[in-house]
Amino acid sequence: MLPITHYLYLALALFGVGLGGALLRRSLVVALLGIQLMLVAVALCFCAYARFFADPSGQITALLIVLVGLCELGVAVAIALRAIRADGPGAATLLDDWPSTRDTPETPEPPESPESGGHSS
Repeated sequence: MLPITHYLYLALALFGVGLGGALLRRSLVVALLGIQLMLVAVALCFCAYARFFADPSGQITALLIVLVGLCELGVAVAIALRAIRADGPGAATLLDDWPSTRDTPETPEPPESPESGGHSS
């Protein structure tokens, strides 16, 4: 029997890959898959708990996590399909309207005050 740490390290790796996919990719599909991968990692932790402590509540909780994840994925895909049909294939990407974090924002010039203008009183 493998120790519980092997399962937890695998779940940590899966969660990290899912988090990276959800945060670093602009594609809606890849972000949804990343979120699902994070849910699977949490379910793996519950299954490891159930195996290590011989308690079936961990497996039941993992099953509920997977079912909720599937429902979430179905709703998200339906919303994505609605957005694609309404706006075209470009709507399947995330953060299109947000400015890039790599670009430095332009600083506007401060408005001139009436005292510093060319008027003499």
